[in-house]
Amino acid sequence: MTLKPSVRQILLGKKKLWDLDAIFTDAWYSLHPSAARISSATIDTGVSQLTDVSGNNYTATQGTGTNQPAYQATGFNGFPSLSFDGTNDLLSFSIPQKYNQVVIAVVDTTNLQAETRTFMFCNFTSSQPLLLLSGSSNYRPAIFTNAFTAIQDLTIQDRAIFFWQIGGNGTGFNRTDVNASRLISSAHALSPISTFTSIGRNGGQDPNMRLSELVVLDNPSQDTIDRVHGIFAHRWWRLANLAVPLPSTHPYFLNPPTR
Repeated sequence: MTLKPSVRQILLGKKKLWDLDAIFTDAWYSLHPSAARISSATIDTGVSQLTDVSGNNYTATQGTGTNQPAYQATGFNGFPSLSFDGTNDLLSFSIPQKYNQVVIAVVDTTNLQAETRTFMFCNFTSSQPLLLLSGSSNYRPAIFTNAFTAIQDLTIQDRAIFFWQIGGNGTGFNRTDVNASRLISSAHALSPISTFTSIGRNGGQDPNMRLSELVVLDNPSQDTIDRVHGIFAHRWWRLANLAVPLPSTHPYFLNPPTR
């Protein structure tokens, strides 16, 4: 079965909501029914294919039924998500890496195990993948949660907007605060010269998580990053009548971005 996206415009007064279709994205996967573009999920045993709506055709696929994440129609605050079982679920793609790329994702880590868990994997000989949780603060992504009013490292399991930045100076992955005013480089050098190859696992580092939206951006401005955080918070939290997981100082804490 293939879930066909429906098109729905959401207006704020007389202004139309800003969305990621207004910018160039390296890759974009979204399951929210209000998104300007909605990924189609092909369901066999689980989800065997998730379309990239960036226009670059980096479709995520999994041909083995037992390794397919489950589609949950109300898995994230009442909206759709993909559920990865923490054992062997994996979606594969080939997204080229670049300096200063940013990855932003809406993820539920409520059931995440306490060990390091790989979110996206890169096919380097000696790579440091994007992690959801780690014993080293250098590898924790920045996180927005309902539990905090300011940016925090990932020290709890929650539903959140995750942010990773690829080191433009060749020093590896970085974490950042909400305004990107501080960048702390990881201890392992990593030059982005290859591709992201999968989401969901890397060998024994399998995350038990729900994924609802993911975007890969090429060297975005701070305004673009703020807008992505704002529209993600709006559609995945505010439209569910929940408090948005943004600090009160965020430019889109009170209202979503408009065009």
